[in-house]
Amino acid sequence: GDGDGDVRRPQAAPAASSLEFLDLRRFRPGDNPRHIHWKVSARRGERMLRQFARRAAQRRIVALDVVAPRLGRGPAFEKAVSLAATLCQRLADPGCPLALAIGGEAPRFHRLGAGGSRRFLVPLTEVRPEKSGNVGPLLESLPPADLLLVVTARAVAEVEAEIPRSKRRTGTVRVLSATAPGIERWFSLPRGRHVEEP
Repeated sequence: GDGDGDVRRPQAAPAASSLEFLDLRRFRPGDNPRHIHWKVSARRGERMLRQFARRAAQRRIVALDVVAPRLGRGPAFEKAVSLAATLCQRLADPGCPLALAIGGEAPRFHRLGAGGSRRFLVPLTEVRPEKSGNVGPLLESLPPADLLLVVTARAVAEVEAEIPRSKRRTGTVRVLSATAPGIERWFSLPRGRHVEEP
């Protein structure tokens, strides 16, 4: 307004995925009305505003183990490849970098960036199973991540035994086996979800 230094224009709301709820406070002129908590405001008889803090971008990696000694390119291996593709699609979030790592004799690492893209589909169509190997060297070569999802057609315990100690200390590491009971719930994660448990 005219000479009133306290009046500010409402600012555009940042993307919800990059914010974390912090607290409630009284609404002030210039605050974004989209952040008014209407239920609490009605209870208290005054407008209350949600306050947010920027959430640090969660670095996420989906690593596909291509070792399938007894199974070859059977249904379990195909399901593992499909799960890796689904996870890349579901974890694509504008605020969080995502990468795809594919193990094997010639390991590959694909940075998909924040928001990801469908670029991960091409390398996954070219994946071939290998009869022997160890996922450890692939995981050791990866950059630090807040969330590392290792997708495999092998038993969870077998793959967990190959995870380097250094990776266990840097963030959450989950091994997802295409042969494990209940794996189907991972195929239905909401888009952009902060993953801990589906």
